[in-house]
Amino acid sequence: MIPCSFDLESYSKRVKESEGSVESDFLHNYNETLFIGEMISESAKIYIVNNWGKVKDWKDLEVIISDNSGTPTEYYNFKEEKGWTAHGKFLKDAFDDANKKRHNPVKELKEIVLDPTDGDFSLTINGKDHLWIDDESVIIIADYIEGKLKKLKKK
Repeated sequence: MIPCSFDLESYSKRVKESEGSVESDFLHNYNETLFIGEMISESAKIYIVNNWGKVKDWKDLEVIISDNSGTPTEYYNFKEEKGWTAHGKFLKDAFDDANKKRHNPVKELKEIVLDPTDGDFSLTINGKDHLWIDDESVIIIADYIEGKLKKLKKK
């Protein structure tokens, strides 16, 4: 998210002071950034392959998997929140109704496949095959695994 500015001068100043700001070679810099993002995703795939088996609890993984089917699948674990005031109960009920419909927790993640010839990455969640998943899904799964493993190390 980018903070709001109310005039071109303050907008320009804020952009120039931001990491990643450039003043020329826009296409080259943009493409280089895309390449770096791709390499981060490829690194995350390797991380998943090497570490997914160490995670035993997947229920808190929240991800929308986009794969070759063309129809995204959302994995979400609804948990009713406590502590709402009586005044806010109507909001809680509205949110709970919407979120209960999304309830589809990850119970099992397995059959991780990374094709080293082209980087295609596939896996199975709750018995559903997801072939050639998108980079954002890969990053979210790798982040989940990393978080779980950090918690295990602290114990």
